[in-house]
Amino acid sequence: MTVDMDPAGTFAVVIGIERYDAGWSLDGAARDALRAAAWLRAAGVPADRIRLTVDALPDNEDDVRRDAAELGLSVREATRDDIIDLFTKELTEIDGCHLVVFWSGHGVLDDGYARALFTADAHTVDQRTVRVDELLGFLRDKEIRGFHDQVVIIDACANFAADMKSRTSRTHATFPVSRPRPGVRQFVLYAAAQGEIAGHNQAAKHGEFSDAVLGVLHPGEGPQWPPDMPGLSASVAAKFERLRETGQTRANPVYLSRNTGWTGSEVQCEYGGIPVSGDSRQAADEAGMTASQLRRMIHAFNAGPLQVGAERVADAFRRRAMDQLFSELATEAKGDDRRLAVEQVRRHWRLQRRIAEPLLHFRAVPPRQLRAYYDVVPDRQLAPQLIELDEVLEHLAEFGEADESAPLLRFVARLELFTGTSLEADWFGLSPARLEHLRAVERRAVSAGSGCHLVLHLSGDQWPEEVSGYLRRCGGEWAKQTIPCPASRTGALGAVNSLITWAHESLAGEPALTLGFLVSRARFDDVPERWTYVDEMSGELSLGEEYPLVLHSGDRIRVPRARVWWRERLRQIADDIELAAPEILWIDAPLDARAITKAVRGTNAACVVFTDVPGPLRGTLPGDPIVAAINPGAPYVIWLDEPPADWALAKAEIAALVRNGAFDGVPARTLRIRQDAGPCTGIRVLWDDQELLPKFGQLTGIDVRTA
Repeated sequence: MTVDMDPAGTFAVVIGIERYDAGWSLDGAARDALRAAAWLRAAGVPADRIRLTVDALPDNEDDVRRDAAELGLSVREATRDDIIDLFTKELTEIDGCHLVVFWSGHGVLDDGYARALFTADAHTVDQRTVRVDELLGFLRDKEIRGFHDQVVIIDACANFAADMKSRTSRTHATFPVSRPRPGVRQFVLYAAAQGEIAGHNQAAKHGEFSDAVLGVLHPGEGPQWPPDMPGLSASVAAKFERLRETGQTRANPVYLSRNTGWTGSEVQCEYGGIPVSGDSRQAADEAGMTASQLRRMIHAFNAGPLQVGAERVADAFRRRAMDQLFSELATEAKGDDRRLAVEQVRRHWRLQRRIAEPLLHFRAVPPRQLRAYYDVVPDRQLAPQLIELDEVLEHLAEFGEADESAPLLRFVARLELFTGTSLEADWFGLSPARLEHLRAVERRAVSAGSGCHLVLHLSGDQWPEEVSGYLRRCGGEWAKQTIPCPASRTGALGAVNSLITWAHESLAGEPALTLGFLVSRARFDDVPERWTYVDEMSGELSLGEEYPLVLHSGDRIRVPRARVWWRERLRQIADDIELAAPEILWIDAPLDARAITKAVRGTNAACVVFTDVPGPLRGTLPGDPIVAAINPGAPYVIWLDEPPADWALAKAEIAALVRNGAFDGVPARTLRIRQDAGPCTGIRVLWDDQELLPKFGQLTGIDVRTA
């Protein structure tokens, strides 16, 4: 996501530690910190709002101080107490909108599997550290004023403390934490996944990760500002993929996005971070499987009574001798519980072997595409929220594979469509005819998901004398038809019926139709979801129960400032849902327009949901709750037109509607909710996706898709 960051309102803490009291060194960490500081200065961040905290090696010290002075910066101490005081004393007394933290140095995954960063005063008896999670938690604490947008970049190892073969103790600082602040957005990039060592170029004297990150943020032609964290993550990941393919590194940078919602509840999404050692990763590679699969097998062996050592499992992995290991364990097993445990783990192993090929083949699939798994599970409502490919494949494999309708086979066929690459036909275990049928079925299903949309434009607050229909076909092209009508509700309904008939005639043989009513807020109160379509064979059919139907804001397209905010919010949401499940901003009673607008402006939530009934238009537009959400840019808003019997059940159903599946599939899933006799039958959805809106130049003089 790209946040609109004012350099003058940004505060930065830049840390580079090359020298440690324990005798360790990391030549180049201070230089990486200076490059980060140079990026900030070039972007316009004032020198007095940057804290350069560096402990350089003796041979580098003079150069570091000279370069820092040229940037207008002084060099500060990098001991644990100095760093803790910087955050807990200085930062709490400074106002600002945006915070950047850059840290280059040695790190470890401590005994509690938490990321920890060594400070310069870490010595042989007391290896002093700062725990990353505790630092991030403090930065979200209410004691910090402002700084709602936070970028954290950490170039440090995350290998196991046990791998260091050190007999000395590690202690970590504890940050004072009271309670989290609402509306804080943290975006964190790590140099290595848990269990891995971050690459360091000894000859060039820089961290591989820092070099990749700063090469994007501060290339020769000028600084990137504000930093585009998803774009940065993708660029760094692509570079490291190339380095891994050529054997130059084994590191896997990790992207983490953590958001604290306005209710104070925390939503965290982390990608990568599977805690395995380098040797274990090599064992998995040699077995043609992934490190995460080895980790899962080690956990399965030790979750019950078997307690098989990780080294024994990894060795069996490496030698491709897992079947031999199971035979040995079955022979050693004494008692029914141990024999049963062997068979349970053996079954788990069969699942891992089954998913190994698609897991390796589709490992670059983004979370947005993974959410398509909700479309193939037997019960979407009961499907867990999974954000890693191995979790999804393992869960689907549990359902078995009787025929081509098996969830695992269907999902893999969809991944083939998303990525444009195919697995070997043998993996599916189907005849050529059945495999072709499976792929054709999923191709049609995916095509229907992006299907055809009819926008019914009823202009103004009064009943119009004509209704225009804009039909988007599956290929994306638009057609227009206008029907004259009497200026009345009955006349408008008749024109809508004619336009729906026109759409069906135009779409012969294409997937199902969705409807969108582009109307003013005043027309929302006419509830077009309850209007009917009539033909000779079907009688009267409720539009909202017959078609996926959403509302579009006719007011927003007439107001330039609202359009600009809407466009920016669309871009931000598109970035966010590429990497994480859509976040929801719940608007509780009382529905105060000013508070709603403030909440929408202060959140990056994809969807705004009212947990109180907004009711009809409240006086003028500025005082209306729904308009208060639309005006600052919210493109996706959900509410109920009458209170449900149980708000808790209603909220759960709406949360599943938004999160359990592709985000652009919400309108289609809404149809099923309206058809069921559940707690949300009166659901209403405003869905101003730019792809669902045509060009309106001939009506307003403004091209909505580009304005």
